[in-house]
Amino acid sequence: MTYREAQKEHHLRQLAHLFEGDPGGGKFKGKAYPFVLQAPEKNLLAPIRDEVLLYCSGHLPGAVGTVCFWNSGGEKVVAGHACSLPTGHLLSSQVACLNHLFPLCRDGKAATLLLQGLRPDMEEALPVDIHARGMFVEFEVTGGGSYLNEEQRGRSLARGANATSVDAVMKGRDVRGDIRLFLIEWKYTESYPSTSKKNPGSRMDERLWRYRSFFTRDGSPFTFCNSEVDATFFKELLTEPYYQLMRQTLLGWRMTQDPSRNGQATAFTHVMVIPRGNTALRSGCAGMAGRRGDLAGTWNALVREPALFLAPEELLHPLRALPGHARLLEYLCRRYWQDGRP
Repeated sequence: MTYREAQKEHHLRQLAHLFEGDPGGGKFKGKAYPFVLQAPEKNLLAPIRDEVLLYCSGHLPGAVGTVCFWNSGGEKVVAGHACSLPTGHLLSSQVACLNHLFPLCRDGKAATLLLQGLRPDMEEALPVDIHARGMFVEFEVTGGGSYLNEEQRGRSLARGANATSVDAVMKGRDVRGDIRLFLIEWKYTESYPSTSKKNPGSRMDERLWRYRSFFTRDGSPFTFCNSEVDATFFKELLTEPYYQLMRQTLLGWRMTQDPSRNGQATAFTHVMVIPRGNTALRSGCAGMAGRRGDLAGTWNALVREPALFLAPEELLHPLRALPGHARLLEYLCRRYWQDGRP
């Protein structure tokens, strides 16, 4: 049984306990499935539900712009506003990220503890102040400008669709007074088999045109440059999961080159959250640049500052010191922090 199949079974066993009586059988891409909720909003933790819907629909005070839900499940009126709904699919990584991190948006103490767990030199978490004001976590962040040649016919970048974005971003000040962004990408049951390397040539050419020029610029975040690698290297770099890692690394680097529009940050840390049980993603990816091994080791050989690869419970472990977060951690443990095996 794959990790994805095991998680489906795990969630089906939890339907009666975690989703307010929703029986499942909702529609996903026009077809009914037992692991899709009929009321998609119940995919979100109840205490954060309305605020998430307002935030993603652009109606939360202090937040600018909208966030595209992956396979949106329709609309609902919240506080007099028509709000898009998330997918009812129980294995959505976007929903998982929101359930884990949105409860920290207004909690500076919890946000500080989380960042100190990532880097002990962090003194305090700060509001991100890129797409919103006063929030210690922002979601589907594209940055304060257009940095990666991704504009389409003059239209502004869409957060969460057709442009490089990061699932969640946090910000903190270290003991030296420097400000750092934390770019958090959230994975759940995703995997990328080696057959995904069979990309059409025209698509590969477009990707090369868009991103390759960044690899030789002064201060590039990568350990390689164009003159040292061949076409096979770029074919591997421009396919998943390395393609997304590369784009987010470039985005973080470019954002910190433009601090006035990105919360005054001058450095960033890339964090990849992957459940322990998802060994297909952690250890089963195709080789890269002649290297074979786990995803973390393969990727970190290519970047100047290593990315952090953590399980969700590792990321949120510091919150165990806060009694007020006990119910949140209990919910996350029951829903997500299991391998799904009987």
